[in-house]
Amino acid sequence: MTALLITLLACDPAAPDELAPLTGVITSNGESAELVGGAGFAAERDGRIVVVVYPRSEVTCELAGQDMGAGGEDWDASVVQEAGKCSMSILADYDDGLDITGGTLFDATVSVSCAMGDGTWEYREEDRYNSAGYFYTGSWWQGSPEAFDLTVSGDEEAGYTFEVTMETYTGQYIYDLEEADPDPAEGAVSGGMVLEPCGDISTIL
Repeated sequence: MTALLITLLACDPAAPDELAPLTGVITSNGESAELVGGAGFAAERDGRIVVVVYPRSEVTCELAGQDMGAGGEDWDASVVQEAGKCSMSILADYDDGLDITGGTLFDATVSVSCAMGDGTWEYREEDRYNSAGYFYTGSWWQGSPEAFDLTVSGDEEAGYTFEVTMETYTGQYIYDLEEADPDPAEGAVSGGMVLEPCGDISTIL
């Protein structure tokens, strides 16, 4: 069972200079990628909140929405992703409402996607999954932390901040169909960042 400690606070978001930068390196089977907070976004609706974090600082809310599904199969993820870097997403329900300090998040899912090592995004008419689209030519690892501490604060009007710590992960290199065994990963990731309210990513809520 995943161990977690999560709080959602309705108070004003932390100032940027009060947050340690989000950073860390995740390693699996000898390959590594860095998780950094370049750009982050959040949206909430009906007791559910979504957070996405990208390594590229130039990512906009509109681009985040396209990456979360609006871009379709022709979406080029290199616009928001970067070789040797990771992105992450959080999807969680909360109770007590955002207007009550100390409302609790539950059923939280933290997902991490890493473009391990060197590679580029190339368009393929048909890949091993018999689907067209852009695919990373390097090793693409996806997984979730086995345990994490997470705090989200703020609201849609004031903006959001979040802080997270995590260290060990379960996951798999998703292009490796010949190997069904999981590919665990490790690497201390900690810190936080300011999140821009972004209605474009609310479509997944």
